[in-house]
Amino acid sequence: KFGEFSMCQQIFETVQSEDTQTYRREIALWNALIGVYGRSGDMKRVKELYEMLMQIGLTPNYATYVLLLNACKHSKDVLQAQRIWMQECEESVKFDAQVLRAYIDVLTQNGALKQAIEVLTRTSTSRALRVDDIGNMWISVLNACAP
Repeated sequence: KFGEFSMCQQIFETVQSEDTQTYRREIALWNALIGVYGRSGDMKRVKELYEMLMQIGLTPNYATYVLLLNACKHSKDVLQAQRIWMQECEESVKFDAQVLRAYIDVLTQNGALKQAIEVLTRTSTSRALRVDDIGNMWISVLNACAP
């Protein structure tokens, strides 16, 4: 919140060295640090953390993908978001309302409005999503049209 990346990194490294079980098992720890770097748009560090968690055998969860996609939004990296969506997310994760909303947000806020509409149209007719969730995603699309 206050730009103390070094403090966040230090806490993470302390857990890594002093509590290896937490480091190797708690995806929430990894998600927290991915979120810190993602909000600042540091896609390089976000990718490094994601690769590290995969290397030690952790399984990303829904929150991990939301944070990865939010990092893409903050860094304006639509191509990376598309890669994550198409290659990294399993089908069950890809169409979770929160993950889908994060993907739609990346697209709409970074000039890929047509693609966002295509994804949302295709998804809203073929997936069982709550009406509220679909409505919120359409709000993101329509907000992108506003000056």
